[in-house]
Amino acid sequence: MLKEANTSFGETLNQTMRDVNALQSEAGKAVQRMVSGEATDIHEVMIAVERAKTSFELLMEIRNKTIDAYREIMRMQV
Repeated sequence: MLKEANTSFGETLNQTMRDVNALQSEAGKAVQRMVSGEATDIHEVMIAVERAKTSFELLMEIRNKTIDAYREIMRMQV
């Protein structure tokens, strides 16, 4: 997930969103396998779901902090 030092914030954010999307897709597939009877280890399913949930919550906090920073910059007097 870590990139070179010369990548932009936007590129890093886009990659993070792709990673979160992949984790959510993986969790969805794990749940489908569990429901269909293919997967029998509920622990693996729960780990995949929690990993996706935690990653999404982190992404939302990054979004919230970015919006807060933007609003603070907009309030600055030049």
